[in-house]
Amino acid sequence: MNEPQASLAELFRQARAGDERALGKLCEQHRPYLRLLAQRSLDSQIGVRADASDLVQQTMLSAIRNFKTFEGEHSAQFVAWLQIIHERNVVDTIRAHTADKRAVNREGPIVDDRDQFGTQTDSPSARAMRSEDAVQLAQAMETLPEDQREAVRLRHLEGWPIGRIAETLGRSEEASAGLIKRGMAKLRQKFQKL
Repeated sequence: MNEPQASLAELFRQARAGDERALGKLCEQHRPYLRLLAQRSLDSQIGVRADASDLVQQTMLSAIRNFKTFEGEHSAQFVAWLQIIHERNVVDTIRAHTADKRAVNREGPIVDDRDQFGTQTDSPSARAMRSEDAVQLAQAMETLPEDQREAVRLRHLEGWPIGRIAETLGRSEEASAGLIKRGMAKLRQKFQKL
């Protein structure tokens, strides 16, 4: 039987009180969001040579190990803390691959995503609200079939043109556009229920 899903704020409160199961669930709730961040960072850099899921797992382990040192008081601060850990893991992965024989800079430009995620220019409350929205979006995207999720991500989060998406997915432009349309319709339905 499925347990009702606790809110992020409630899981955070329980984790702060020392509930390790709640901490695990809290981290799991953020896995889709962190995967999107990793895919976004690695697509233009070393996505062929590093796995986004491995980066997410590394971030989860770091967060669980270091949660006792976390000083935040709200779930939004937890999201920001996870982002910092995750960004460090991405940078470390890029550095590790830069040391390899083939230079990463030949595979694509290294992009500083900090401004895209609002880590420098927005107020703390604006960043927190956007982070919570991004977590909900990532969770909703996880429910899409893999091909729809990837098509929506490439089009709406990466800004790729339909032709490039079609080539990457090995489908026609019409089929790729259909994937995006169906994926967006499912996402709209999910958010209308909230």
